[in-house]
Amino acid sequence: MSISSSLDLLKLKEQITCPLCHSIYTDPKTLSCLHSFCQSCLEGVPPDKEENETSYLSCPTCHDKTELPRGGVEGFHKAFHLNNLKEMHSLMAKTVTCNNCNEVTAVVYCKECSKFFCEECMHVHKKWSFFSSHQISSLDEVSASASVVVQEQASHIERILTDLTQREKEIKKQGEAVQEDIHLFVQEVMNTVEKELTKEVDAIVESKLQVIAKQKRIFKSKVEESLSLQHVFMSEDERMSEMTRGINVEEFDPLEKADLEFIKGDPSIVVHQVGEIVSYTALQQCRVKEINQVNHFPEKKMISFPLSMEVPDSSLLTVPISSLSCSLVPVGKDVAPIETTVSTTSYPGVYQIQCSPFTSGHHYVEVKVHDVQLEGTSLVVPFNPYFDIIIPARIITGIKYPWGVAVSEKGQVILTECWNHRVTILDGRGKKMKTFGGEGGSGDVTFCSPRDVAITRDNSSILVIDDDHRIQKISMDGKLLASVGGLGKGPLKFNCPVGMVISPTDGRVYIADHNNHRIQVLTPDLAFSHSFGSKGSRDGEFENPHDIAIDRTNSVYVADYGNHRIQKFSPEGEFLIGFGSKGCSPGELFDPVGITVDTNSGLVYVTEYGNHRVSAFTPEGQFVTSFGDEGVNEGQFRNPRGLSFDSEGFLYICDLMNNRLIVY
Repeated sequence: MSISSSLDLLKLKEQITCPLCHSIYTDPKTLSCLHSFCQSCLEGVPPDKEENETSYLSCPTCHDKTELPRGGVEGFHKAFHLNNLKEMHSLMAKTVTCNNCNEVTAVVYCKECSKFFCEECMHVHKKWSFFSSHQISSLDEVSASASVVVQEQASHIERILTDLTQREKEIKKQGEAVQEDIHLFVQEVMNTVEKELTKEVDAIVESKLQVIAKQKRIFKSKVEESLSLQHVFMSEDERMSEMTRGINVEEFDPLEKADLEFIKGDPSIVVHQVGEIVSYTALQQCRVKEINQVNHFPEKKMISFPLSMEVPDSSLLTVPISSLSCSLVPVGKDVAPIETTVSTTSYPGVYQIQCSPFTSGHHYVEVKVHDVQLEGTSLVVPFNPYFDIIIPARIITGIKYPWGVAVSEKGQVILTECWNHRVTILDGRGKKMKTFGGEGGSGDVTFCSPRDVAITRDNSSILVIDDDHRIQKISMDGKLLASVGGLGKGPLKFNCPVGMVISPTDGRVYIADHNNHRIQVLTPDLAFSHSFGSKGSRDGEFENPHDIAIDRTNSVYVADYGNHRIQKFSPEGEFLIGFGSKGCSPGELFDPVGITVDTNSGLVYVTEYGNHRVSAFTPEGQFVTSFGDEGVNEGQFRNPRGLSFDSEGFLYICDLMNNRLIVY
């Protein structure tokens, strides 16, 4: 017995019959007009050729042209929906045997069991109480349901094909429009190029003709002079001799001997310079290259940096400036993006970005090309004391009484927790990596109220000063390597050393010998080199010096705590200048205890224990700005101590009594 009625089968068969051979489709293919035919039937249709040698196939039904794929008819899209309909037709056209006895033709279908039954087996099936509630359907009902599903599938597939065809036409139309734009643009460019080149040629020709005309005038005057009346009575030979006697033949050689020619440029270079064809899908696969160089202009509150964009094959993307936009988005701050100015450079694919950020710290570089946003990158804006608003980039807590701080080239933050009697190493995000000394610390070292810390030039070890009047050299895993010092007044003896710095040029160690009112200088292997200073208030004298810094010219700055000033010296201790005096007004100092130099800008930064702030000066001692006041809120300090810059331009400040490290 048939699953469906004859009418349903006829309708379905019509949909799977090829209009050319009038047989059920064999390997059906669909043209761009959505009409389908057997592959073998289409192979019998002769293709048409256009002037550009492109082959087309005219639809046998509507005569619409479809471009012939390179592989011939076989390259047309397969009509998967027709194959599905063929399978459904085969299922509907055949008879179904009872799934229970496998002998008699089925007449009904049980939905719960998903089985076909003959008349006899159906009655047995119903008698079982377990199956008595099952829903039984006739084969016509099953057929009708299947027909609806088939029609829905066919309609859905046709809609998809219609949409794809429409999109295909849109893309072709866009391509034609772009080609027309290119044609008009190239004509305009060529007209401009021809006009400019012609203008250059005319100017060159005119200048050469002027030189020749001048030579001709001079020669004519010579001839006229030779033929003057004073020569009338001379013989012909005499006159010719007189005419040529004063003429330098070489002088009248043409001065303009260089020929003109047109040297053709590289057409590919012209193409890249006049424009680009852009696919928005391809642009979305491009990304901004990592930015490794930032030029800092503090007083102008401006930075600049090179920008490049990579395509998937790692080559550089080159686009017109009019289609390129760039902005900086401060990370973790609810502020508007910072607009930039984009300019070209002499290197293809490299652009120069210039902007005026209003805050330091991490920024996201957001780039758009033709309004398509590319995968961006990050950039660090160095700390700038000239900013109108100075706010911390982040605050690191979970530490106690931080006194001294140093940052390694790898971004490890090393600080002393004074009254915890230990040294702590943090990663760049502020997470504790390890501690030495104190309770729970690793390594074989102990400290008594460690004060300052410094990193050796090779970044392999650290120096730590503590209240036992000594300097300890420690490996990065906490192993004691050397120890010098002890209470006293002689060389390598100290009385409460509190601050130090290692020279970046020769590795010498400068130590603020607080209660001995002097600076001691040690060699890289911690042997005594020399000392300078004594107790007093005159130039070169100290009242409890507290910290030291060295700038890029190797000049030495000392925070002269008791005299409330900064003194600047040569590396050997020769006094250069001093600046600052006791007070709380701008440019004045009250208990300067920490000092560091920004090697990028050359500015000198001083922490004031009594004023609870940080002041900045030029290398010549001119006051720049100050920030902070007493308190526990963001941007406030309670007795700030040591401070240091990292390689990215972040400023780390020990906020001693607030038990935190503040990063600007």
